[in-house]
Amino acid sequence: NYYFWKKIIKENKEKENILVTNLVSTKEYTLHECTIGLMLSNILKKNPVGLIKSHDFMSEIFMRSFGIDKIYSIPEGNIYSNLKFFFKSISLMCKIKKTDDLLNLKYEEIDVGKIIYNHAIRFSGIGSIKFVTPKMFYFLSQTLLVLDHLKYIFKNNSFKEVIQAENQFIPANIVFEEAIINNCNVFARIGLSNKISVRFYKNIKNKYINRYRFSGELFNSIYKNNKIKILDKTKEIMKRRFLGNLAYQVDHGLEEGMDHKFKIQTDLIKDYTKNDLCKKYNWSPEKPIVIIFSIDLTDGIFTDRWRMYKDNLTWIQQTLKIIKNIDHINWLIKSHPNDVKLNVFTTTEKEVSEISKTAKNINLFPRNFGNNPLPKIISAAVTANGSVGFEYPSLGVPTITCGDSIYAGRGFNHEPSSEAEYINLLKNADTLPPLSDEEINKAKTFIYIYSVLTKVNTSLGEGLQKIENIKDIDFWKNLETRLENYELEKDTFYKNFKIQLEKSDRHTINYDLLKN
Repeated sequence: NYYFWKKIIKENKEKENILVTNLVSTKEYTLHECTIGLMLSNILKKNPVGLIKSHDFMSEIFMRSFGIDKIYSIPEGNIYSNLKFFFKSISLMCKIKKTDDLLNLKYEEIDVGKIIYNHAIRFSGIGSIKFVTPKMFYFLSQTLLVLDHLKYIFKNNSFKEVIQAENQFIPANIVFEEAIINNCNVFARIGLSNKISVRFYKNIKNKYINRYRFSGELFNSIYKNNKIKILDKTKEIMKRRFLGNLAYQVDHGLEEGMDHKFKIQTDLIKDYTKNDLCKKYNWSPEKPIVIIFSIDLTDGIFTDRWRMYKDNLTWIQQTLKIIKNIDHINWLIKSHPNDVKLNVFTTTEKEVSEISKTAKNINLFPRNFGNNPLPKIISAAVTANGSVGFEYPSLGVPTITCGDSIYAGRGFNHEPSSEAEYINLLKNADTLPPLSDEEINKAKTFIYIYSVLTKVNTSLGEGLQKIENIKDIDFWKNLETRLENYELEKDTFYKNFKIQLEKSDRHTINYDLLKN
């Protein structure tokens, strides 16, 4: 690996450098971030410089194997620096009692309040926190320490480009915001395995635009010019997705190798009717059924431009309170797979089990029931901003969202802009008009862009769907084999990445698919 990439970057003698970050210490993340970094270095004729977490020796070895000789590490701090920044965090937060106020806390243009709240949610497994906790002071002190070190790194380098994948939590979110503040172009990778894309950021105003938010220009162009191709491709994608095929799930859905955590799902009931559901819950078949799809309660809280409720748990809690009194509709609530996968403390199941004791029109969707029959059974679907918002409209099911999403404004959802409007839509969820052919085709257009057009193949990631389950020695042997036959200029991702840079496209797309 080292000798292959050293040939690529040996001619890059320019003084300017590219910062390649590796802040999620897994083989897949490291492979992609290093590969994209070296590709960009080759295109721009610049030198790659690494950034890792302190004492992450495996990532350092990995990055050096890509010929990245200079590597910075994010410090853990010593007793003096830790005390310094801890006292500083106290001075910044001493008057803040409620997390509602914490969310407004800024420090040197960085939204530190949102960063530490998001971090606290993720790593406590608790979906919503009302009051500031002692640990949040520690998280803020760590944020200030990282920020101080980053200022030194950016001041002493001429970085114009930064490579990273995850842009949430500590330290990734701080790196992301500081890079944009320093007028760097940030290339944020999306996708998994060998099907990836890069999202291009260059303006601080866009920091809350989701990595998966595709441009309106791209969406309109694909919708107008590629309808026949879209209809054929998305039909197969949705068929396999609703049958539970893991290879066709969204990027953060069920993962291969996770089956053991879903024991009940190994014997799914794939064929059932509305009467079967009503009989199970002693519901009247005369009443309509609407299903609410919960989202990940500890992830993605501040990845979009705006939200109606403080966090994802507050959204599901408030929604349950609203529908409790809408008893002319029977409501099913479907938990998000990450409730089980991440073993979080707060779960949708706990919230629903409590309210369903008194509200007989609300029940959990059974885990051992498949999704396939649902579009023909339900009157509408509800989500905050999950994949349901493009899946179900593509099948003609009216869908209500709550807040910004990666597909907002594309013309195939009911998108309330206030809580009053949201409540009104829930009250009338059973009478929403069927989607028109135009709306259905727009939803399919989004699926095509999301699942096909921006999933660009790189042969270096071939066959690594279960990369984290591969032993290190097998991983390196696998990579060595692929490098023996690898030609950079022929790599599909590399070719389209160059086009993205030339056109300043927001995302890497596979232009080969757009040729007639």
